[in-house]
Amino acid sequence: MKLVIAEKPSVAMALASVIGARTRKDGYVEGNGYLVSWCVGHLVGLCDASEYDEKYKKWRYEDLPIVPECWKHRVLEGTKKQFGILKKLMRDSKVDEVICATDAGREGELIFRLVYEQAGCKKPMKRLWISSMEEQAIKDGFASLKDGSCYDSLYQSALCRARELWTRHHQKFENIWQRGQICWEQSDCPTQLLRQMQEQKSVLIFCFSRSVTA
Repeated sequence: MKLVIAEKPSVAMALASVIGARTRKDGYVEGNGYLVSWCVGHLVGLCDASEYDEKYKKWRYEDLPIVPECWKHRVLEGTKKQFGILKKLMRDSKVDEVICATDAGREGELIFRLVYEQAGCKKPMKRLWISSMEEQAIKDGFASLKDGSCYDSLYQSALCRARELWTRHHQKFENIWQRGQICWEQSDCPTQLLRQMQEQKSVLIFCFSRSVTA
């Protein structure tokens, strides 16, 4: 039996309808040799700095930079039930293959992989990569599944991006900015940043965002 994991319930239902999984269960649908379930956006995220060391509960300039040597993840509050359902399905002895059917992109890859790894799943993984939810596109996608390892570089890119954002946030530049010393922004528009610098009368630190494709 194959376990298909989509990024959201509506997509899961569309996929299930095409591949013949129509029996509703708690948190998934079943039928025709498939189990189809879903994430609800991000189910797993990076641990907060205070979960590495309690001293980080209070921000201090002397503790900077805060960069973990070994990154940790946790199941997010509010999504534990669905994560538990996915974990149970992944560990079901009837399941011999897991199909990643999250959105075709960096963020979708990250959402699935973090769940897959947090659940300790070691079963073979395939990737459904489609940009249309039309019936024929879904059929073609399932007929041409690729090995999950083909998208390892995309996952690493997403993971790198998530860690970059975490690192920025936990340096707490926003705390200094509140004292009128630093303004940290990310934007594609330098003119907007310069205008904000004039308005805030503060030192401006910025970087240009870049998209990464596999």
